[in-house]
Amino acid sequence: LKGPQGTLWGRNATGGAILLTMLEPSEAPTAKIKASYASYNHSTAQAYGSSALTDTIAADISGYWEESDGYVKNVVTGSDRDGALQRRGIRLSGVWNASDDINFKLAYDHHDWDDNTPVATSALDGQSTGALTGAVVSSKPKRVSNNGNPNFSAQIDGLYLTSRFNIGEMELASYTMGRQETSKSVLDLDSSSQTLFHNFFNIENESFSQEFNLSGAALDDKLDWIAGLY
Repeated sequence: LKGPQGTLWGRNATGGAILLTMLEPSEAPTAKIKASYASYNHSTAQAYGSSALTDTIAADISGYWEESDGYVKNVVTGSDRDGALQRRGIRLSGVWNASDDINFKLAYDHHDWDDNTPVATSALDGQSTGALTGAVVSSKPKRVSNNGNPNFSAQIDGLYLTSRFNIGEMELASYTMGRQETSKSVLDLDSSSQTLFHNFFNIENESFSQEFNLSGAALDDKLDWIAGLY
């Protein structure tokens, strides 16, 4: 991108921005399926489908599922699932072309994660407080010595509405977003076979944002302009 990224994409986007654009629901029936299997029983599956519902409305649905035993072994409990994970999600969206000048897109997504990988940790070079008390402390790669049950789980819901209106030679775009996230973390921060420093975090977050952009051209299309409110 060239130009004032800080103005268009946020003050921290001084080096540019990567914009991810979701597939638009298509009028023609479309379906895609993708699956894989790898080491440590790592299985993934993805599916996507889209179709027109009426002459002016199209909708799509996508989902994913991922599961793995993980490659981490616990030298205290003997478990080989301390790095296990299971992630799944679904996304629904619809587009309504109300007229040649008015367009709406509504989307909803839900994600449910049960993932031990962020919390399956070990002490650097075995330098744990547990080492002072003679506890078992792992210092090898892919090995942990947690005596608790470290876990991370999250549930995420999002609702998004994009509205576009052509007003003469200008376009007014509205972006409305609501999001709710709940996560739980169980940590064994001493990374040893003793119960010295265990933590539990339960975090809830709700966010809402509204943005308006008015854009157009002037001087026989030699000047592009945009004005926004967030």
